[in-house]
Amino acid sequence: LEEPYKRIGSFMAAALERPHLSTWDLMGGLKEVTFADCEAVHAKLFSDAAVEIFVFGDANLKDAQGITALVTDRLPVRASSPELLAALPPAEYTHVAKPKPSKISTFRAPLTDKSNPNSCVQTYWQYGRKRSEKDPLYLSVLSSVAHGPAYDTLRTKEQLGYIVSSGADRRSRVLGFKVLVESATKPAKHLHHRIMAFMKKLDAVVDNLSPEHFKTVVLTLSTGLMEPPQRASRSRDSVLAEIQSREYQYDRRAKNFKVLHTLELSEFKEFYKKVRSGAVISVQLDPQSEELSSSAMDENASPIMGTDGNAERLMEYGTTLEMVGKLSEWRADQEEFELQRGKDIPACRFC
Repeated sequence: LEEPYKRIGSFMAAALERPHLSTWDLMGGLKEVTFADCEAVHAKLFSDAAVEIFVFGDANLKDAQGITALVTDRLPVRASSPELLAALPPAEYTHVAKPKPSKISTFRAPLTDKSNPNSCVQTYWQYGRKRSEKDPLYLSVLSSVAHGPAYDTLRTKEQLGYIVSSGADRRSRVLGFKVLVESATKPAKHLHHRIMAFMKKLDAVVDNLSPEHFKTVVLTLSTGLMEPPQRASRSRDSVLAEIQSREYQYDRRAKNFKVLHTLELSEFKEFYKKVRSGAVISVQLDPQSEELSSSAMDENASPIMGTDGNAERLMEYGTTLEMVGKLSEWRADQEEFELQRGKDIPACRFC
């Protein structure tokens, strides 16, 4: 099994995204698949579909068009239904859960691997749907501002574990901020309390952020945007991300560079306040070791309270499999962000 810090993202996805099929769901479904199903999928899968083809590598325009013609000829891809045709270009739908602001929801379960001594916590703060081109850049600024203090506080000073990370969370057009800690010496409950305590320290860091420090962060980010991709895979990933997001802004780096220099410190602080007042989701994995689970932790610490004045809602489960199912049920009870139609696909400058 993977390390907890590699697995915990799938649990967070179960809480926030729809539809979500876990590894366990897929494994269960495989038991019912027959050879006849495999034969039939060729006709069913593409009977009413639209396809976008991205050719990357040592291929000129003629080669790319030839590959496209070959693929579309061999696959029975036909956009035939009025509903699908009316939706082309595809709508920019955002199927991401929208829990109530200020609420703290915590999900905790023991690791499946009994031999793994590590605990892991990922806590997420939801900002909401991207409102302007500045919002993702303010999120990048927040990630830069938080990175040093998070590492210094949670890893160096408190020595919670070797794996400490903080940064942006982007799901479709919904933005958020997350902090992750994995530890071999502290239980998940303790890690959760320390992450929440760190965020209070980050409040002060942002509140006291000077114009000079803010400009330095912006300058560092702009320098990174000016640097060309060092690997072909980076170029491929950035273009593919534009296609998958249905935004098709292939010159995004240049656009972001221009927008970056219009950012203002006062707007960034308002952005951060909205992040902190948003819904909070914490996913926690504990080892099955009795010794660690009963070790000293913040037993006397005050209950964690949301900004609405209510205590966090803790949900504990006997297995991670049970937690995945309950996460999906919880997610189904949440509101979703209002659906928005996307813009028309711009003409391909290469074609």
